[in-house]
Amino acid sequence: MRNFLAICAVVCTSGLAFAQQSQNPMSYEAVAKAKQGSWAEYTMTMKGQAQQIKMRYSVVEKTDKQMGLQIDSNTPMGEMHMNMTFEPAPPEGFKLVKGKMQMGNNPPQDMPAAVMASNGIKKSDMPGKLVGAEKVTVPAGTFETKRYTRTMPKEAGGSTIDVWMSDKAIPTGLVKMTDARGVEMVLSATGSDAKARPMGATAPAAGDKAAAGDKAIAGDKAAPAKTDKSSAPAKK
Repeated sequence: MRNFLAICAVVCTSGLAFAQQSQNPMSYEAVAKAKQGSWAEYTMTMKGQAQQIKMRYSVVEKTDKQMGLQIDSNTPMGEMHMNMTFEPAPPEGFKLVKGKMQMGNNPPQDMPAAVMASNGIKKSDMPGKLVGAEKVTVPAGTFETKRYTRTMPKEAGGSTIDVWMSDKAIPTGLVKMTDARGVEMVLSATGSDAKARPMGATAPAAGDKAAAGDKAIAGDKAAPAKTDKSSAPAKK
């Protein structure tokens, strides 16, 4: 899953920007094995910054027809909550069919169709060039992993990203991710008791808002002016 956290990047925090640039991977095999209720929490640290960012992935629904995935994170802009629905797309993987995000106390917003179209979970996705097998210990435990590396293009910072993956790191497959600039994201805890978190009324996506506004303006122009009878002069 190459662009999964591109959705998160709209909050413009340094930690999530790192995740977006490195195209935070998810393993199709780990997702397929995940049961409803499984969750994985990650801790992100940045060199020279005391603040840690926590990010939790939770499978809150899992049936033959769809999977519900939620992401919760603390950011400098407030709590972030994402709610996504995937459907099987054999033989390639899962496709994202519905999604919305909420930042702090702001109303939730629907994800634009273009964002959803590019954020499926595919068997063919690779997080980079395979370096080899490594045993990695993180706060959540010790895993036999495959290490991948990739160098980002200059327009994305040109940094080198290293990723350690294991299908036993349910439900995402991600164990550890580092950036040569001093950012690190590690699996810090896992569990099996995740529950769906409800959202409030959903606001339309930015593109939808513009379209709705144009439509409303066009409607106002087309509507004939109404005469206020109360202000008309009385007949003599």
